[in-house]
Amino acid sequence: MKSSNAINLYHQSLMAMNTRLDLLFWGIPQDDSQMAYLEIGRCLENLELLISRYHPKAELYQVNQLAYQKPMVISASLFNILEQCFGFYQKTEGYFDISLGKIYHAYKHHQENTPLHTAAKFSDQVLLNPNNHTVKLAMAETELDLGGVGKGLALQEISHILEKYAIQNAFISFGGSSVLSRGRHPHGDYWPFSLSEANSDFQCQLNDDSISVSQSLVTQTDTHHIVNPKTKNIIESALTVVAKSKNPVFSEVLSTALIAAPPERHTSLAQAFRGTDFWIFS
Repeated sequence: MKSSNAINLYHQSLMAMNTRLDLLFWGIPQDDSQMAYLEIGRCLENLELLISRYHPKAELYQVNQLAYQKPMVISASLFNILEQCFGFYQKTEGYFDISLGKIYHAYKHHQENTPLHTAAKFSDQVLLNPNNHTVKLAMAETELDLGGVGKGLALQEISHILEKYAIQNAFISFGGSSVLSRGRHPHGDYWPFSLSEANSDFQCQLNDDSISVSQSLVTQTDTHHIVNPKTKNIIESALTVVAKSKNPVFSEVLSTALIAAPPERHTSLAQAFRGTDFWIFS
């Protein structure tokens, strides 16, 4: 859907990375908005072919299939993402860990024999060599999963496209749980953001911000799907975490880590991501 009026309001949506992306621009010519939208679509297709663990043509998929046999040369883009994730593992005291893909998958699909033998820490499971851009997985059972940071990476790339087209006012929702804002609402000084259902009283004001919402239990009939990387146990309490930052990757990582971490570590973890706020609801 596209619309045009005196303020050049532009709205579009698309399916990408197995979820829906909605975007709203205003204040620039419609042709520029359309070009930005098309470039965003291409960008997300390329990102999926980089970080998907399900797409057979994706680079990460190939890493999961082959990199346990011997060190595998990977692209600079994927290597940089894996290095960042190792940094996030350290910043979150181990509560954000992309090396537990097999365990995440087992819980998600109700598999009784959860592969706890893959329970070693990130630095033991994933060997990165910056000299030749190789990655080596410790064993065949090791599987990388970038689902906890993928939408943040996507919104970060989209922010670069907004800058390229000088889009100063935008609101982008990815899957309803990850948001990127620029500028202000066409009829206000900020973009209002609120949660639905039980947490409907929560509201915050966004300008040049990102928001990530993580839940340990999406609905009352859904499956708990976030694992404590240290204990390898599923998080059984029903929690909602909202993380707000200027950096969409930081928001995404922190919202996931705070669900996994015990309450006494929350403030310390958030302080490691400078300028990030968080709210937790149970």
